[in-house]
Amino acid sequence: MIQRILVWFLVAVQSMGATFYVSTTGNDGNDGSEGNPKLTIQAGLDLAFQGDTVLVLPGDYPAAATTARAGSSGSYISIVGSNAPSFYGVTIDHDYIEVNGFRVNGTGRAHAILVDSGADYARIVGNVFTNCPDRHLTFYWDPPQPTYGWVERNQFLGATNVAVGLMGM
Repeated sequence: MIQRILVWFLVAVQSMGATFYVSTTGNDGNDGSEGNPKLTIQAGLDLAFQGDTVLVLPGDYPAAATTARAGSSGSYISIVGSNAPSFYGVTIDHDYIEVNGFRVNGTGRAHAILVDSGADYARIVGNVFTNCPDRHLTFYWDPPQPTYGWVERNQFLGATNVAVGLMGM
């Protein structure tokens, strides 16, 4: 019985990912801990592996970011906004990525969130998209096509062209 409990405890510990913090008062030379947050979302993503969370604190983040690596089934890499921070955009180039809880300001960027070719199992949840001149959210459908995209509880405000686009073949 003790062996079963120990095995269950070890599995539970392994499945818990790290949290990396991003703050407008941070520094990209920091380690990303709560007391020493990164300054940019990109720096947080550069640290994240399967099961990790990049927690973006309130503020305005004007630089776009691109995922650095994939999560896995049951262990997404999550980019989570705390109190709806604003960001300029993100490109999802890897599988099992979640973007949740942002005000996405795409001014000047064709795709505020771009799920690029072959980036499977992307989850886009609970975001508010505004000021996007072309597309708020794009799944780029060029071989290899992204599969199993999940879009839930998002708001699309002021779309001048397309709120959600499927592009490619």
